Amino acid sequence: MIKSVIYVGAKPDFENNHPGGQSTASLGLIEYAQANNIKLKIIDSAQESFPTPTFLQRLKKAAGRVVELLSVLRKEKVDRVIIFCGGGFSFYEKSMLALVSVISGVETMLFVRSGHFMTECVRSRLKRSLAAALLKIPHKVGAQGESWKSFYQRLGVSSDKVVIVRNWLPNNRNVTQTAKCYNLDEKKKLTYVFVGWVVRKKGIYELVEAVNQSNVLRQCRFLIAGGGESFDDIQHLKSQAGLDCIELLGWQTPEQIDGLLKEAHVFVLPSYAEGFPNALLEAISQGLPAVVTSVGSMPDSAIHGENAELIPTKDAVALKNALERFYFEPDLIKQYSTKSISIAINQHSRESNCKRLFDIFE
Repeated sequence: MIKSVIYVGAKPDFENNHPGGQSTASLGLIEYAQANNIKLKIIDSAQESFPTPTFLQRLKKAAGRVVELLSVLRKEKVDRVIIFCGGGFSFYEKSMLALVSVISGVETMLFVRSGHFMTECVRSRLKRSLAAALLKIPHKVGAQGESWKSFYQRLGVSSDKVVIVRNWLPNNRNVTQTAKCYNLDEKKKLTYVFVGWVVRKKGIYELVEAVNQSNVLRQCRFLIAGGGESFDDIQHLKSQAGLDCIELLGWQTPEQIDGLLKEAHVFVLPSYAEGFPNALLEAISQGLPAVVTSVGSMPDSAIHGENAELIPTKDAVALKNALERFYFEPDLIKQYSTKSISIAINQHSRESNCKRLFDIFE
């Protein structure tokens, strides 16, 4: 049994109602450690997304984390170091933390959680080469699904070094036992829900355009839970186009999100890049079919033709057609919902996935 682990990741902020997927994953990890007598030392790497901190601000915080890690490694006996990171600056900083841990003789895992890391590597040969070199530092590399593992292998990371650990539900989230269904004769409108940052990269503009282009979708209901730099612009576009079917709700508490997921019939997230969004995991745990883009590890749990409609990024027409399909074929909702519940149960157990993460070197 592992006795002592350093975890570098976003420390959950219980006063913040929109902490993001990494904080939610961290909460599940912390709860598992507490329940299994694992001493977990957290080095907080959370940062505000809006406004974006300056390079100097990030550099100062990064230096502070290096000092903190060195201090803990020097003073305490540590069995493992698990490091969560994003793309860009976060990846380079956390790779240096991994180097410090490896030089200190501690088994180390680096776990990239942001799909933007994939995008950066695809677009730039230099970043791809640098990533391939830095991924040689840790003993293990975490992957959120098969698509991530294939990506790492294309970068030249050996398959035995890459370990798939799928995302997990937090302790307070139970998988529903009741599949969604919808009947067009019902008085209730077919309801779609979007949960996440209201920014261009989440595909929010394509969603508004898809609804605007469709007389069918204008008869449905779209719940938008989240905030961000595009919120006011989307509000303006909605008003300008007379899209009363779109409800911009702003940030919601976890309890309110639960209510929206119970109320909705279909989850939608036409994002440009993802690692594996926690919003999708919460949606399928409540039996929602999904309309999402084929990015990151979303296709591992949102399987086209089984519990989801997968679409290309930045394609409002494909998004419109996918959303309309549930209106014209309402029986699909129950069929897809049943599969979503099965996937949530079989692939995203907190107990099994957190155990796998802590036992990765056993």
